[in-house]
Amino acid sequence: MKKQLLFSAVIFLLAAFVFTTTAMAQEQDTTIKEARIKTSAVCGHCKAKIEKAVNKLDGIESADLDSETKIVTVQYHSDVVTLENIKLAINKAGYDADDMTADKDAFDKLPKCCKNKDEHK
Repeated sequence: MKKQLLFSAVIFLLAAFVFTTTAMAQEQDTTIKEARIKTSAVCGHCKAKIEKAVNKLDGIESADLDSETKIVTVQYHSDVVTLENIKLAINKAGYDADDMTADKDAFDKLPKCCKNKDEHK
């Protein structure tokens, strides 16, 4: 009888541990995501402008643009901000974001060093 009670207690504790650990892991997986967005950045000024535009959004953990690849890596809370809103912020700053074209008025206001004539006409 004591062995059966001890066995039941161990099984219960093990099940509670597994359930709690799984629930915590699922919660973490669904709230913080990472996106890699191809931009039309050209120079260091572009890097600063894009990172600033993205970091202004609520729910952003970090935004880092690799100037060589023109890819901005964004860590964000998916329950607070969407990937589309992040891309729109980049567009409104004057830059392309993946397949979303830069806002023309914002692009026209960029300094000359930020305008890549091959990509924007």
